[in-house]
Amino acid sequence: MVRSLRNHRKILVVFVLSMVCWTVPGPVASSQTWWEPPEKGEGPVDRLRVDAAITLGAEFLKKKQRQNGSFPGHDKTYPMGMTALCLLTLIKSGIQPSDPAITKALDYLRYMPFKKTYSTGCMLMALEAVHPTNAKAWAESGVRFLLETRQVNRGGTWGYPADNYKETGRLGRPDLSNTQYAVMGLRSARRLGVRVPVEAFTDLVEYLTRDQLDWGAFRYEGAHKGSGSMTTAALGILTIAEELVSKTELYSRIRVDARTAFKSGMKWFLNHYTVEWNPQGESGHGNKSWLAYYLYGIERLCDIRGMKLLGDHDWYNDGARFLLANQGHEGNWGKMESTCFALLFLSRSHLSVSREIRTEAVADRRIELQERRRTRERRIRPPDSKHVPYVRQWLVLGPYRLKDDDALDLKVHPRPRGKPRAGMDYFKRRWHYYESPTDSVDLEKILRGGDRRLAYVSTHFHVPRMEKVLLWLGTRDAWRVWVNGNEAGSRKVRAMNGKDRWRIPCTFEKGTNTVILLLEDFGREWTFHFRVSDPEGFSVPDLLHSHSITRLRKMAKRPKD
Repeated sequence: MVRSLRNHRKILVVFVLSMVCWTVPGPVASSQTWWEPPEKGEGPVDRLRVDAAITLGAEFLKKKQRQNGSFPGHDKTYPMGMTALCLLTLIKSGIQPSDPAITKALDYLRYMPFKKTYSTGCMLMALEAVHPTNAKAWAESGVRFLLETRQVNRGGTWGYPADNYKETGRLGRPDLSNTQYAVMGLRSARRLGVRVPVEAFTDLVEYLTRDQLDWGAFRYEGAHKGSGSMTTAALGILTIAEELVSKTELYSRIRVDARTAFKSGMKWFLNHYTVEWNPQGESGHGNKSWLAYYLYGIERLCDIRGMKLLGDHDWYNDGARFLLANQGHEGNWGKMESTCFALLFLSRSHLSVSREIRTEAVADRRIELQERRRTRERRIRPPDSKHVPYVRQWLVLGPYRLKDDDALDLKVHPRPRGKPRAGMDYFKRRWHYYESPTDSVDLEKILRGGDRRLAYVSTHFHVPRMEKVLLWLGTRDAWRVWVNGNEAGSRKVRAMNGKDRWRIPCTFEKGTNTVILLLEDFGREWTFHFRVSDPEGFSVPDLLHSHSITRLRKMAKRPKD
């Protein structure tokens, strides 16, 4: 999401950076968060289970608090950020202002200067939530910092100001994410009685109407494509501006453009709505990065606008089921920052129950999470490469240029017909044979030239009887797999690469089976790993493999020793 152009931007702000660290589904149990599909069920999510999940998440945060009241995370660069975010989260999670965790955090933050945009935004939101003594004067200092670092010549946006910005004037390259948190902080300050100039909101509305992409989405900055997280950020800013300054003369001049931009952005977002990944680009293909940040953006937008539904979608129900399915055994969702955003999403729904009922629900939830942990640890691990080798022999077809992230659009890139063989023409290209010298098949070496491409690869397997198998695929970009002409799986989510990142269950018919993969190259390396095991992760009995059907049939007819 962030292009590291300067040293001070290489370390992204504390409570946004960790969204990248939420992992995607894989076959190996690890200390990182597993991604599961949302819990199934009809009707509203069980609010008692949500309440128990919030309680366990808050307990996790409180255990991480240091003796001096701070919370760990990027202390040198953002000493205020993590503690302010955790303070806001604990209050929203139902922890009382008199709780020692709250008072210690306030004491730690009380005399800390405002230096960063994200940190200031979270601190102002926390002040509104806690409302400590002298909250207004405290908030005035934060607003003063935001107004000083607001980049009027760039639409009134915010970036990453240098610690000595007053002397150097270095305010950092502005972006929509910093701007989102600045605006949410200013909203909280206004609610505390602090005066904020109307221009701080109206200038942003004008900027957003100019910067909106043609298809309705909004982007982080510059050359970045639009995303779900940035679109909800922009829609939230437009909503806050309408809420706070809609009756002013300045806003009346841009009201029509603001509403047009909002409708266009909402249309794109509803067309690509999901809580399982962060939609990207015109097509809405996405990935798991920035996911918790994205979910909290949905919650803020819908809460401020008072929307229980996004189109036909019960957004809270969907998000809650997804988060319940992915809570860790310690009550967390990955790292501290991810846990905060997950709790801030869930905590809009609190249930008033007796202490006895809540205690019992928390105990049940804790048992459930421990059992889930044991289940994950028992999952199938990647096969031993000595017994289940990676496939190195392939037929390759391509490359084809990508347009508008259409890699998985079957109308644009359908499945090749028939059983591929070397020399066969198809799609204005010709299948050709390639044998990789390593387990990692590097398509860049075969199909040189740029990125934003895709290619098809194919190979064949023979089994003497019907077999249930697992296809293990490692690739970082979008993919689709067909077995004997039938789709076995696909992912439009882009993720970090791994040898056995994706596990695809399917069935091989007796005799020859043709596997075709569509593989996207969206940038960086264009490599993949592929192999086949039985459902338990062991070698498939009597499995034969070759890129050539003729050779494979001859192999199958040979007498066995």
